Amino acid sequence: MILRLSVGLIALLIMMGCNASYPSPTAPPIATHTPTSTATLTPFALSPPPIQKVQPGGSLRVMSTAEPLHFDVHQEVSPALATWGPGIIYSRLLRFKSGPQTKLPSMQIECDLCQRWEQLDLKTYLFYLRPDVLWHDLPPVNGRSLTAHDLVYSYNRQRTKGWPNANLLGAIDALEAIDDLTLKITLKHADADFLLSLADSHSKIVAREAVEYRGDLKGGPNIGTGPWVWKSTTPGVGSFFERNASYFEDGLPYLDMLTIHYIPDAPTRLAAFVNKAVDIHQMDPEEWQEFRERYPNAPFLLHKEPGTGLEIALNTSKPPLNKLSLRRAIFKALDPWVAMRDVWMDTAFVSLGIPVVESNWLLSEEETRSYFGQPREAESLLKQSGIATPMDLEITVGDFGDRYLAYAGRVAEELRSIGIAPRLRVLNRREFAEKAWYGGDYEMFIGAAAPASAPNSRLFTVFHSKGAWNTGGYRSTELDRLIERQAEELDSQRRGLLIQDIQRHILSNALRFMPATNISLWTWWPQVQSFHPNFSNGEYFHWSRVWLAQAEQARE
Repeated sequence: MILRLSVGLIALLIMMGCNASYPSPTAPPIATHTPTSTATLTPFALSPPPIQKVQPGGSLRVMSTAEPLHFDVHQEVSPALATWGPGIIYSRLLRFKSGPQTKLPSMQIECDLCQRWEQLDLKTYLFYLRPDVLWHDLPPVNGRSLTAHDLVYSYNRQRTKGWPNANLLGAIDALEAIDDLTLKITLKHADADFLLSLADSHSKIVAREAVEYRGDLKGGPNIGTGPWVWKSTTPGVGSFFERNASYFEDGLPYLDMLTIHYIPDAPTRLAAFVNKAVDIHQMDPEEWQEFRERYPNAPFLLHKEPGTGLEIALNTSKPPLNKLSLRRAIFKALDPWVAMRDVWMDTAFVSLGIPVVESNWLLSEEETRSYFGQPREAESLLKQSGIATPMDLEITVGDFGDRYLAYAGRVAEELRSIGIAPRLRVLNRREFAEKAWYGGDYEMFIGAAAPASAPNSRLFTVFHSKGAWNTGGYRSTELDRLIERQAEELDSQRRGLLIQDIQRHILSNALRFMPATNISLWTWWPQVQSFHPNFSNGEYFHWSRVWLAQAEQARE
């Protein structure tokens, strides 16, 4: 049921920085709605909004589920700092593209602090920095110009041995400031994901003076070069930012203020949005179904997130799963698209869990479907395997929530229908990580996928013969060669074709896949304009392009 905020909580949120021009939450509560197991999220057609002139100013209010433990962006991996906290004040050398023309999922990159870059050979890059970048005018940095020496310092600091974000820059061999505006980076080896690492939300550029002020950045000062200037953070309440009037990209950010409220409780987040105490909200599918009953024309965005979600894996080192015909029979027995509708309410998609730079790297749905959802063929393949039925099969299930458990039950039913007798072994999250992710103690597992931020991090750790998380026992010289080739292929189109071949190899050998790769669902109130986010690898620059329409425009 959608909740309403108490008067006291609404007042608190308004005091925290709510836009006073928004209407007060006087609408009646939304009627209670209990979603059925077959409810689906069916995207509806919206007329394109009229073209409107940007109106600078105003204050945007968004929410985070957690708050940062401290402020040192090089010593913390949590998105609560890097993406949803004071970390948004920092620039990076590169960033991920966002906007209405960016087809998601996408990890296409563009310059942030640089004007352009050159690749001299497979291992050497030159970056030419913008000449007009100033640090925020706060002591002890005091608005000086950014130089290439700042980037050398920042990357060397991030690479500190044992620090949590060091591995992002593990391919770097040497850093050199050729002059104040030219940075040379030499790699240990060719790495097609290297530029993605520079654009990652954790690869921030910090000022030496700020670090030396207290010896680290855990208590600040929070001084960057980005579009937002940090004003304050109140524990249990939120972080507050104002527009950087000296930002180097003309006209940005459009807003005067940005507030990120810390609201860990899901019902409270929903209530804050319904009562218009915040402007943008990431909704659960059940919430969306109910919300849309009241607001049938509400805008929404489905954001695909390759690399996160629910995964199924078969252990090829455990007989009889070393038989290809049996593994193929199991895949053919499953129809993840039906489960996607019934369990995930269409807020998921089927993939191999490989993060992709461009959306066309993914296999088409038509081709992916050819490996699944054919029970008669599954029965035939099971007979070909020569295994007597019913065949016992233990499925190790990670308890990552009700949907994961519900999906495991559905998989068990699908396998029973072809002559396999599954038994479920449910483990808590810690046990699942130890036994399945790391230990290989499973015949078949269903659970959350280990997170991956770039193609190589998924392919080399999970699918390569020497991968640390290749606990399924599959070894293939052909697959290893494809993985190694794509890792050095710098042409995006050719690399995409190699990754498609990798996906075909994995599916045709029935190794593992993600029947429910995450899709996050976002909605917002009509005054919010130009909300075109790309959250890949913690991207956050899109907030600088959001603007707020006046009431008259919002009603158009």
